[in-house]
Parts: sequence; C-alpha cells; structure tokens
Amino acid sequence: MVVDAGKEKIALQGNNGDYVSSENGTQPITCNRTSYSTWEEFTWGVNADGTITLQGNNGDFISSEDGTQAMTCNRTVASGWESFKINQ
Repeated sequence: MVVDAGKEKIALQGNNGDYVSSENGTQPITCNRTSYSTWEEFTWGVNADGTITLQGNNGDFISSEDGTQAMTCNRTVASGWESFKINQ
C-alpha cells in the first residue's frame, strides 16, 4: 500500500503491515519497520513512459538490480533498473 507520508513523500507498507526501508542505501532494502521515518520515506517520480522511480532520503534511487540481486537504494541516476511499473 502507498501511504502519504507528507511533505511530498510516500511510504510503502507491505501486506504484513510493516514498511519498506531504504536502509539509507547501505544495505539491501527490507520490509520490517513497524513505523516509518526518513529511511522509509520516498519521493515518487513519474517517467515519460508512465513508469515510476522511487528516490530515497539519501538522494539515491531504488534499483531492481535487474532481478539478479537484492534491491538497493544506491543509484545516483535513474535508468532502466530504477524504473518500475504500477499494477492497479
């Protein structure tokens, strides 16, 4: 679930009720926080093709790592691996 975290930020809440944490870009992303704070808040960007980017509090973007590794929040530029589709 996407939660409005205020100040043009969002938080992502998993089915387990916990929030996704960027781990400030120093470790793989987790979904184990019972509340959100700066490491769990993201700026939602919309690309020209309708995909989105998520930028962490550290200024870096979440990367899917092409599905070969755990997701991280350590990319300074958003490109293919940092773009996501939204299922509604």
